[in-house]
Amino acid sequence: MKYTDYTLEDFLQDEYFVQWVKKPGEEAEFFWQSWLANHPEKAKLLAQAKEIILRMEFPEKTVVQPSEEEITAVFNNILAQNYSGRQASKAPVHRRLNGQPSWNNWLKIAAVFLLPVFGVLLWRNYSQQNSNELQGAVEWVIKENPIGQKSEFKLPDGSKIHLNAASKLRFPKQFSDTLRLVYLEGEAFFEVEKEVDRPFIVQAKSLCTKVLGTSFNIRDYPEDGVKKIALLTGKVEVYNNANTGLESKEVLRPKEMLHYDSQKHAYTKHSFDPGKVLAWHYGRLFFEKESFDKVIPELERWYGVQIHCESPQILQGKFTGEFTNQSLEVVLKVMGGTSNFHFDITGKSVRIY
Repeated sequence: MKYTDYTLEDFLQDEYFVQWVKKPGEEAEFFWQSWLANHPEKAKLLAQAKEIILRMEFPEKTVVQPSEEEITAVFNNILAQNYSGRQASKAPVHRRLNGQPSWNNWLKIAAVFLLPVFGVLLWRNYSQQNSNELQGAVEWVIKENPIGQKSEFKLPDGSKIHLNAASKLRFPKQFSDTLRLVYLEGEAFFEVEKEVDRPFIVQAKSLCTKVLGTSFNIRDYPEDGVKKIALLTGKVEVYNNANTGLESKEVLRPKEMLHYDSQKHAYTKHSFDPGKVLAWHYGRLFFEKESFDKVIPELERWYGVQIHCESPQILQGKFTGEFTNQSLEVVLKVMGGTSNFHFDITGKSVRIY
């Protein structure tokens, strides 16, 4: 059965989920945070299952263990709500529990009787203690730039993000204790605060990048056939999202760049010139023997326009050049002079012929 089809009872009996709640590890944390981000409609269900599991454990430092009388009272409340119309003779007989309830006993009780209302009642009875630690639902923040706009901001851990145009970054309002997970669409330059015990993971459409503390650039636009990760400082591990778990990793060292062909599922690594690869980060448009079918989307993102090219021959041409704080008109004049084309600009629409 898929996790998307799970009920509360299924989650309570799933060993992988229970293990994550009780002793969250890096891989499990990554999996469940990713799954929750992709299925936000399941947040309440996961929060409820997580709370039930945590309450059943009753760790001394986080939750005060209720007495048998309190447990019995909760059970009576639950059963009274579920069977209020039945005769008093059908009321449940409470068996005395010897010592602390085992996990299996608690699980059987939760699976058979308690289900959704159990979490609600326990929350009402014990929510005064460590409620922050029991929050399963993740509140997400989305930073999104339209074409023609860039932005800079900091994450909850202090890491600095430079987000390119036509790009989006999604991250939790508060990172977990074991993982810093963000989702990228488009391009961004990251300056990550170093935390040895809490790795930083960037999940893009094609690639997953894991770091501890470093600065690097990721370019993963949907229209790009080749995805790029360029490492400036530190060390990163890159994983292919097509694989299961965190397998088939590639390690990048400073001044190394990884190209990933999403069609061929093939990697290449080589050195790079930061001045060229990170030109956008420093406010420069840079092209080196770039075909016009690649130049045009870049201009559209940079200037926030829509460009229509009427000549297939122009698209086959290549261009090399660099521009700093130049208007679109100036850029097109230079390109048109070297590539022999004309253009018209009408508002946010550009025609090349």
